[in-house]
Amino acid sequence: YAGGDYQFARRWFAGARYDYSERAYDAALHDTGTSATLTYWPSEFEQLRGQYRRTRYAEGEIGHEVLIQVLFSIGAHGAHPF
Repeated sequence: YAGGDYQFARRWFAGARYDYSERAYDAALHDTGTSATLTYWPSEFEQLRGQYRRTRYAEGEIGHEVLIQVLFSIGAHGAHPF
């Protein structure tokens, strides 16, 4: 895979990713996919991300997915001794 993120505002990131995968049982068959992400960091402790992913499977089918991720951290960290 290959991907990257671009920070276009203080707490906002846009990203893209390309995936290529051969099948374990037949290397002649492969799946490819692309996805786009939008990430918002409300604070240093939480992250909200939305992703749209499109996958073209070796059999010719196309899959569409929308994913939502919420990530948060709690507890002590290196910036503040507790």
